[in-house]
Amino acid sequence: MASEKSYKTAVRLVILGLFLPATLLNLWGNFIGVRWMMLVSKPLLMSSLALGIFLFLKGSSVWSRRCSTLVAALLFGCLGDILLMLDGTAFFLSGMAAFFIGHFLYLCTMPSPFKGRNASGRILSVALLAVMLLAFIRIALALGIPGAMGICVCIYACAFAFLIHAALTAAVRERSWLMLFTGLAFALFAFSDLLVASRQFSVFTLPYHGFWVMATYIDAQLAAAVTLAHHEIGYSKE
Repeated sequence: MASEKSYKTAVRLVILGLFLPATLLNLWGNFIGVRWMMLVSKPLLMSSLALGIFLFLKGSSVWSRRCSTLVAALLFGCLGDILLMLDGTAFFLSGMAAFFIGHFLYLCTMPSPFKGRNASGRILSVALLAVMLLAFIRIALALGIPGAMGICVCIYACAFAFLIHAALTAAVRERSWLMLFTGLAFALFAFSDLLVASRQFSVFTLPYHGFWVMATYIDAQLAAAVTLAHHEIGYSKE
């Protein structure tokens, strides 16, 4: 009991003492255009969230392979954040690769979209996935990115189709609001990355563009991490 209480205290300290201040500093820095605020706060965002989720799961006496992949997904998000802070195409591609690995780890955290389905259900699930893949590829192609970079962006976009598809099929199969919110979180994540790509590869920008990129990104990562952590706790108690 004392151990569980200490874990809960540690979670509050991490979230209130690291994640929340880093979030506010980053968003304010993006809003007013102060670069040092962004540089100082960005590495703390996903690293503190990963630590908070780790402590939350340990304090709930839950730990499994899926817990490990969830925390690792957030840490690869932190690595991607750091790499994207650096200038140059090589760092941009490295950051994209880090996020892609993070998406794969998120996918490993979620229930299989084909588990427990009959043949017709699997066919419908595959058909839905195919439609979603085509939609995300079409959006990526609309950016008009030439050459190998365009191929990389298309492959990266497909990761979101797999993530959203897995979350939505799990939401329907399990009648789970948590997994529905996970799917919405990944859709928001995809929108945030679309904003990044639009600024990187086109002239389209929103007013306070960096603020909206980070606001949607932080909300997406937080919602995905929290819903998947609660889903794992519920799954372990069944």
